[in-house]
Amino acid sequence: MLVAAVGFAGYAGWALLRHAEFQTGGYDLGIFEQAVRSYTEGRSPVSDLIAPGYLLPGDHFHPILVVLVPFYALWRGPETLLVVQSLLLATSAIPVTRCAIRQLGQRCGTVTGVGYVLSYGLLTAASFDFHEICFAVPLVALCGEHLLSGRWNAAVLCALPLILVKEDLPVTVAAVGVYLVLKRRLVLGSMTVLVGIGTSAFGARRAAGAQRVRSLRVRRQVRRGCARCRTSHEGSDTPGAARTDSVAGCLLAACDPGFADTRVEVRVL
Repeated sequence: MLVAAVGFAGYAGWALLRHAEFQTGGYDLGIFEQAVRSYTEGRSPVSDLIAPGYLLPGDHFHPILVVLVPFYALWRGPETLLVVQSLLLATSAIPVTRCAIRQLGQRCGTVTGVGYVLSYGLLTAASFDFHEICFAVPLVALCGEHLLSGRWNAAVLCALPLILVKEDLPVTVAAVGVYLVLKRRLVLGSMTVLVGIGTSAFGARRAAGAQRVRSLRVRRQVRRGCARCRTSHEGSDTPGAARTDSVAGCLLAACDPGFADTRVEVRVL
């Protein structure tokens, strides 16, 4: 617990300091902050930083962000996401240190836990604004601890929430199932493999479907916007006019802001 507490203080302090010094950015902290804000307000998760009204399920499948709503409601701001991420990363040190102490003894196990907290992977994650993968770190650590102790049901219970973290993590759930099969837990292992594979396919199709819907909507906006933009500015002698291709229209400062949004959407897609 002490190792995790010190790690949390260090991660959170560093993350908040970077944010206070304007070293964080829209990608990915701003994107996820807008998604959590949308959930808090009872709306679909969108991020205008990617494109106006962009549905995030068309980018990645991460419904686990909903658990941040109570914390965000208490303190509305990106700082909430940074603190929660620091807490999740530091919490993963608890099962890792417990396993190390059980296998190596008190002294060597504690040193291993400190090394884990100071490892390159965790330090990099703590320094990278915010990312949904932070939810997976303690879950994988707990799952590994239960697997080493032979607590098969508990291991599966810790692995299953990975399905909600990101669309590619159900493969990890399936890998846990394969390990259980090798340990002759055939029924539990087979069911875990099927759940992992099935949810992986569902998550991929869900994200692809949302992306197709969003792409069609953007293409319609682009065609409509460009037609009006050409009508307004084609052949203009306005100084500073910057001509672009027929899809993006023009970049005149006098152009309607809606067309600027259209140009951003074209750039993203």
